[in-house]
Amino acid sequence: MSCIRHIRRLAGVLAGLTGALLAFAAAAPTALASPLRPDPLWWLRHWALPVHLPPGPPGLFKHPPLPPRHAAGPVPVYQVPAHTAVIAAAAALALATVLVLLGPGGPRAARRSRRPPEHGTCPGHPGNLRAGRRFHPPMDVLRPQARGKRRSVMQIKMLNRLVLMASVGTVLAVLPAAASQASASGRYTKINVPGAAATFPADINNPGVIDGFYFDASGKDHGYIDRSGRFTTLDYPRPGVSLTEADGINDFGVCVGLYADAHGVAHGFLYRHGRFTAINDPKASPTPAGGTAAFSINDSGAIVGEYGDAHGVSHGFLYRHGRFTTIDDPHASTAPGAGTFAIGINNLGVIDGVYVDSRGLFHSFIDRGGKFTTIDDPHASTAPGAGTFAATINDLGAVTGFYVGAHGASHGFVYRHGVFTTIDDPAAAAGTTKASGINDRGVIVGGYQDKITGNEDGFQLRPAR
Repeated sequence: MSCIRHIRRLAGVLAGLTGALLAFAAAAPTALASPLRPDPLWWLRHWALPVHLPPGPPGLFKHPPLPPRHAAGPVPVYQVPAHTAVIAAAAALALATVLVLLGPGGPRAARRSRRPPEHGTCPGHPGNLRAGRRFHPPMDVLRPQARGKRRSVMQIKMLNRLVLMASVGTVLAVLPAAASQASASGRYTKINVPGAAATFPADINNPGVIDGFYFDASGKDHGYIDRSGRFTTLDYPRPGVSLTEADGINDFGVCVGLYADAHGVAHGFLYRHGRFTAINDPKASPTPAGGTAAFSINDSGAIVGEYGDAHGVSHGFLYRHGRFTTIDDPHASTAPGAGTFAIGINNLGVIDGVYVDSRGLFHSFIDRGGKFTTIDDPHASTAPGAGTFAATINDLGAVTGFYVGAHGASHGFVYRHGVFTTIDDPAAAAGTTKASGINDRGVIVGGYQDKITGNEDGFQLRPAR
C-alpha cells in the first residue's frame, strides 16, 4: 500500500509540474494558436514539429513601395497550438488535484484523524471508567518511531499543498499572458469586391466600415468603401487619373487616400459626403518620385501622410487646421528613396509610421508629441528592404501592420503593451499575410494571397472573446 501511495504522490507532483510547464508554453510568444514562427526557443525545437513551407512574395498595402524580393527557398517554421497547451495544462492540473486530494494527508486522512478515540485509548473515557478497564496508552507513546511517521505524513500533506498551490498559481499567472498571446486568433472573414481581380482592405473604423482599394480585370486600381458588404467604388474625378486608393477612414466615414495623375504624380485626397478634395503638401516635388499621399484621418480631421521632396527623400506630414507640419524620425536616413512615412493617427493625436535607416532597413515608430519610439518585431529580417511596417494605431495604443522575415515572407502583427503577436490568415499561402487596419474593438483588416487559388484577397479578423 505504501508503494502505491508513493507512486500516487509522485504522479501528483509530476502532473502539477507538467501543467505548469504546459501553461508556460502556452504563454510563450512562440506558442500561438495560428501563426507560424521562424525562430522558436531552444526547448520549443524539441517539442514542436518542424514544417517547411515555401515563402510568399512580400507586399506593402500603403506607401512606400514594396520591398525587393528575396531569394526563394523553404522557410523552416514551427507550429504549436496554444489552446492545445492550455487544455493539456488544465487536464494535468486536474489530475494533480485529484491525486493530491486522494493521497495521504488529504481529506480522507483528515476525516480519519477527526474520529473519536476508541475505548482504551483515553484514561478519562467513560467506558473505561465504568468497565474498570486498564488504560492502554496511545501507540506513539509505546513506539516513539510512530511520531516520525506522523511527521512524515504532515510533511507529505504540506508538500502536496505546496505543489497544488504552485501549479495553480503558475497557471493563473500565465493564462492572462497566454490569452494576450493568442489574441490574434479569432474568426477570419474573407473580403472580396465583386468582380475584382484583387482586393486590399486598408483601414476599419469603430462602426465597422472598411475602406481600401482593388484591381479590376484590366489591372486598374480603384478605391472602395465597404459598409457591411455594400461596396462603393471611389475614383478621383479628374481626367487621366491612373489609380485611386482609399487608405484611411474615421468614425464619421470620411476617407483619405491618394490618386495618381496622367503624369504619374501622386496626390492626396479627402473624400467627404461624396465630394473629393485634393491634398498636396507645398514642399512636395511635382514629379513621380515626389508627390503627396494621405494615409490616415482621425475624428477631429487631423490627417497624416507622406510627401517626397526634390531629392527623392520621403517625409511624413501632419495636416491640421489647414497647416502642414513635417514629421521626420531622427533615425531616418536622408538618402534618396529613404526617409519617414507617417501612416496612422488616432484620436489622441498619437502617430505611427515607418522610417528607413542608412542600411535600407525598415523600422516602425510611434510618435507621441514629437517623442519617437522605435518598434521592431523581433522576428523581422535585418536584410535591406525588410523590417517592420506599422500601418494603423487605435485609441488604445494597439498598432497593427506586418513584418518581413526570412526569405521575404511577410506576416501580420498586432503590437500591444510592448508585445508583438503574429497574424497569419489560415487561408493564406505561407508568408503572404499583411495586416493594415485595427479599430478600438480590436477588429483587424488586411490581405493575403490565397494558398489554393493564388488570388489576392482581403480579410477581417474578429478577435476571440
